[in-house]
Amino acid sequence: RGLKMKKQILSLTPLLIAAGISTAYPVAAADDLGPKSSVAQLTVDPGNIVLQQVPDLNFGGISVYEIVSGQFTKHALRSNKVNQGPVKNSTNANDGNASGLLQVGDYRGTSAGWTLTAKMDALTDGKGHFLEGYIDLVGTNPTTSNPDLNAVHPAGSQAPRLNFAKDQQTPETVVWRADAASATSTGQGQGNNQVTIGAGTELTLVSSPINVTTQVGRYQAAITWTLANAPQP
Repeated sequence: RGLKMKKQILSLTPLLIAAGISTAYPVAAADDLGPKSSVAQLTVDPGNIVLQQVPDLNFGGISVYEIVSGQFTKHALRSNKVNQGPVKNSTNANDGNASGLLQVGDYRGTSAGWTLTAKMDALTDGKGHFLEGYIDLVGTNPTTSNPDLNAVHPAGSQAPRLNFAKDQQTPETVVWRADAASATSTGQGQGNNQVTIGAGTELTLVSSPINVTTQVGRYQAAITWTLANAPQP
């Protein structure tokens, strides 16, 4: 009886073939197996370029004897509990910090470069008395997001010099410059850039009739820092 049932099952195969019904699995086309690709997208939005921090400079005290004896140099003081930095008044701007921090942030995402300049007014007591000389800005511990630093910066071998005089219109001084991207350079200055204008900074009083005849008192001068959104010579 079992043998008879087996013959009946096998006899169905010709019937399925005759009816056009295949028992084989379909064959996949070559491109159905891949590879296939997809896309990941991220849009980077532009930011700003900003002059974030500028330093105040305090050179302590000097005697009349030291001034009239000839050219004299004073180093900037480190701020602490005893030396709180320059005394602010209504004439000079109050943007400066007492830690010596000079900071530029460039988040435009263009690698267009930038230039930071500074200009110093006359050093005066506000009562018609002046001092004449210059300040050499010396920076320490430069930190940049882009390690490719331009040669013109306040931690370089040649310190930027700010001149001050009674009757002289002093020019702007390039303090820091970041070059734009080119065919051979990826550009500089993008991201955070900061340096500490520290104790190495010097104020020099030159030998002049103005200094010899000066009077005692507190002398101050405004320093104007300007950030341009492109590199300049």
